[in-house]
Amino acid sequence: RHRQQHTAKHILSQTFVRLFGFNTVSVHLGEEYGAIEFDTKEISAAQLDEAEQFAMQIVFDNLPIEILFIDSSQVADTPLRRAPTREGEIRVIKIGELDYSACGGTHCATTGEVGIIKIIGTEKLRGRPLVKFLSGVKAFEDYRTRYDVSDLIAQSLTCSVVDLPEKLIKLQEENKAVKQELVRVLKDGLPARAQE
Repeated sequence: RHRQQHTAKHILSQTFVRLFGFNTVSVHLGEEYGAIEFDTKEISAAQLDEAEQFAMQIVFDNLPIEILFIDSSQVADTPLRRAPTREGEIRVIKIGELDYSACGGTHCATTGEVGIIKIIGTEKLRGRPLVKFLSGVKAFEDYRTRYDVSDLIAQSLTCSVVDLPEKLIKLQEENKAVKQELVRVLKDGLPARAQE
């Protein structure tokens, strides 16, 4: 799970650089989800969708992931996303020709091993967007849960999953109308009840 999440983070960081020029400011790789803070004020829903599709294409391309060791004197000749500040031997993770990053972490052997990259939302952190994501086994587990829940609701409402939003709106409107009618009936009945 950690290898999938860590590799997905590299893919997403490079994706946002390539598509929009947004650089990674900070990273959170947690038990529940991964998150990347970017150096911009806003990221639109359309940009998130485009980034997710681009990242998934990298997964589908099944690019090889290599571990390279270079001397700090070679940093200028290596297209690193961010140049390291330390001297001596530098460990570099190379994802196809997509990304070169100085990194000491664990990674998948190919991008295909990541399985799924799903952006699950954003929030603000220090005035910048924090993009949350799931990957690999964690994304699959989340999908299974969401599938089971949405399928159960669709069956109980006798509609297809794609019709759930429309069905929900209709139920909310009906519920609101019933409440209004109930309030009216109770108001109309109060004088009679008071008289009794």
